[in-house]
Amino acid sequence: MYYLVAALLVAVLGIGSTLLVHRRAGLGFALYTIVLFAGFAVAVAGATVNEAALTSSLPVAGSALPPDVRIFSPLFTVPGSVALIGIAGYSYWRTRLQFNLWIGVGALIVAAGGSLARFDISWALYIGELVGIAVMFWGFLASQDLAKAKWPAATHTPT
Repeated sequence: MYYLVAALLVAVLGIGSTLLVHRRAGLGFALYTIVLFAGFAVAVAGATVNEAALTSSLPVAGSALPPDVRIFSPLFTVPGSVALIGIAGYSYWRTRLQFNLWIGVGALIVAAGGSLARFDISWALYIGELVGIAVMFWGFLASQDLAKAKWPAATHTPT
């Protein structure tokens, strides 16, 4: 169940980013993800878990599943990462708002950690996720500060 849900996370972030800049493209990406997820769910349901892979001191998510299941992962993560990183970079370029840069850099760190884990550098997955998510969260918090500054709370004046 973990792999079934976790594999979608980057795609969902990419869908959200895409929807923010182009509704039709975002809906197309969502449809792609839903159709792909249907095939992925069937593959996961029929998969046999390699329990020995889970006994490693640093098991990598998905390594206990067969290749016909793991092949789906990049089909979610690559377009999701491209959308998330690309749109954050584009937004920074257009607005020069720092929080966009933090979100893009954080997503790039997560993607790099996941890519290194594919080459049996398993610790990179966990370090990349920790650091990358912290950097993205920092960007999110910075965006909230901007929103508060731009739209101050309404004050009620007595009539």
